[in-house]
Amino acid sequence: MKRSAIPMVVGVLMIVFGGIGLVVSLVTLKAVPSHHMLEKFPAVVLGIFEVIVAMLQLDAGIACVRYRPSATTRAVAFGFARITLTVGTVLATWLAFRPDSGQASSLPAWFVLGTVVSLAWPAIVIALMTRPSVKGTR
Repeated sequence: MKRSAIPMVVGVLMIVFGGIGLVVSLVTLKAVPSHHMLEKFPAVVLGIFEVIVAMLQLDAGIACVRYRPSATTRAVAFGFARITLTVGTVLATWLAFRPDSGQASSLPAWFVLGTVVSLAWPAIVIALMTRPSVKGTR
């Protein structure tokens, strides 16, 4: 049976995006001065979760490229972790920056666009890696 090319393509993209995400997350964490750690605690916790999800994405990408039997499970786990983290970040941001109760709440367009992009990639990974043709490549 011929192997599907989906795990290879998705795996390479996951390695690239995971590497970028890891670098950005680590730089962001490093940017928080140590004497501001307690007052920036939510940002530090979010940064740590971002590092964990980026590492999960790298791990899943490597498993996909190597056609490991666990690649589907790892990719789906990454997808759900990324979606959960994105939704949590959006909710926390909205709660932290919502206007007073008398005004209409609106988030900037760039924030909405970033959220859509952050939700699209893991949804694509889940959709592609759970296809029957991919499950047959084990």
